[in-house]
Amino acid sequence: AAVSIGPPSTFGIQERTIEAHLLADGNPDLVGRRLRLLFLARLRDVRTFHSPDALARQIARDVEQVRAEFKEHL
Repeated sequence: AAVSIGPPSTFGIQERTIEAHLLADGNPDLVGRRLRLLFLARLRDVRTFHSPDALARQIARDVEQVRAEFKEHL
C-alpha cells in the first residue's frame, strides 16, 4: 500500500487521517476484512496541493515509486 498519514490539507481539513492506497493485483474483496500494514519506508512529507488534480497526479507518482522500490513485497 501507499499510505498517507496526516491532514488532507488540499481539501481544507486539518485533522490527521490515515489513507491507504492498496496495491493488490486484481480486485480482491476486502470489505469487512482486517488488514495489517507494515511500513517499509517514508517517501515524502505531507504537502498541500493547489488542486485535487495536482494531488491525484502526485499520488499516481507515489504509487509508481512504491511499486518500483518494493516490487519484491507486492
